[in-house]
This record gives sequence, C-alpha cells and structure tokens, in this order.
Amino acid sequence: MDKVTGHTNLYRRGATYYFRARVPKDIMDTYGKDEERFSLKTKDKTEAVQAVRLKSAEVELKFEPIGFASGDLSAFTGRAIWYLNHFFHANANENTKKVIAVAREMQHAHVRALESLGGV
Repeated sequence: MDKVTGHTNLYRRGATYYFRARVPKDIMDTYGKDEERFSLKTKDKTEAVQAVRLKSAEVELKFEPIGFASGDLSAFTGRAIWYLNHFFHANANENTKKVIAVAREMQHAHVRALESLGGV
C-alpha cells in the first residue's frame, strides 16, 4: 500500500484508495488494534480525498470515548476539534446536515465523558 503524498490517512493499493490511521498510543490497549484500515471504495482521487476527510472525522470520533474513559480530556480539545474542523471544511457545502450531526455527537460524547468522570 502506497501513501498518497499530501493527504493524511490516504493510501492507494493498485487503483483503489484506502483509509489508514494509527490508533493513538494512549488508547491502543483498550481499542484492541494498532490501526484502522479500510477501502474507500473508489478509484477516483478527487472522491478519495473527500472521503478520507469524512472518514478521518468519523474514526477520530471512535477514538474519543476511549480517550475520555482514560480521563484524558485534552485529547478531545486537540485531536477531535482538529478533525471536526477538517470535516466541516471538506463537507460544508455538500453535507451540512451530516456536519451538524457529527458536531452534536461530539458534544454529547464530551458531556457523557465528563459525567462519567463526575465533572458535570
């Protein structure tokens, strides 16, 4: 699998594009694997670039609740907000409703994590 220059998490094997991201070290034991890797189901680079931005935000959301459980709320303010910003800018015109839904889910995940730590 070859890395596509200039695009985080975007790889190509043959003509097909793939998403690939390392699981953060602080949650690797809890997460159960060291990376997320899957096909973006496209051979078109433009589609792959858009898809990898969306999938980056979705995968980051999968990582966040585990980071919260460890008590590391700084992970949310760093990684997740960066990915949400990327997600928004990549999809604002086409998927505004989905962007809002992801933002709401992040907010709810943050509140649930604070509640589980006794912070709310």
